[in-house]
Formats: sequence, structure tokens, C-alpha cells
Amino acid sequence: MIPLFPCAVPDGGWPTLCAVHAKPTAAQPYDAIARLYDPWSRSVVEDVSFYVEEASRVAPGPVVELGVGTGRIAVAVAAAGISVIGVDSSAGMLEICWEAAELAGVWGLLDLRLGDYSRPPISDHVQLVLCPFRAYL
Repeated sequence: MIPLFPCAVPDGGWPTLCAVHAKPTAAQPYDAIARLYDPWSRSVVEDVSFYVEEASRVAPGPVVELGVGTGRIAVAVAAAGISVIGVDSSAGMLEICWEAAELAGVWGLLDLRLGDYSRPPISDHVQLVLCPFRAYL
């Protein structure tokens, strides 16, 4: 089954569901710990302002975040009014990210895409790509 997430809606209307660039389809290692990830990494905040500041240089975006995970950086960047294309190989992590964006009221600025870093599902022209918190490990 291909996960569906609401697409970003720049005009502030209601989002539509998108089949999020369907790679990979098999369960990923982070799917199993998606709900545990934020409690484990809650104390890692010292880099958030750095990424928000970097993204603000290319406002209103979009910026790409590879390894968007649960949205630790993406939601903060979106809260600054900057649109984010978030890519992750874990549908479970993307689900948590979407929930965080909804809680923060920034869902309209996030475009979440399921994919990997070898061929990110991005054809958009962007000025900034972020890859924070050891995402390549």
C-alpha cells in the first residue's frame, strides 16, 4: 500500500491526498521506532535555530529536508513561514511529521514525500537542501 499524505496547499485551501512518490514500498527500520523517536530525541534542540536561520535566507522557499523524519526541523522552518519539501524513507516517520505539522498549524507549508536519498523524489528547483542530525547514518 502506498501511503497518502495531504499535499501542501499554498493558497491556504484544503489539502488533497497525494501518493507520496512511492519509493520505497517495504517497511523501513525507522517505521518500527517512529513513535519512540521524538521522546528519545526531545533534548536535541541546539541546531534548530541554525536551520531556521539558513532557510530564512531563501524564504519563502521551498527548501528540501532530506531525512525529514518526524519534522523536528521542518515544522520549525514552516513555523517561520517557509515552505518545506520533506523526504524520508520511512512512512511511519512521515506520519508523525504530518501530525506534528497539524498540531503546529503549519500543514499547508509542508509537502512530504516518501523516498530515499539516492534518488530524492524532487523535480522542483530549490535553493537550499538541508540534511540535519546525522540523516546519512
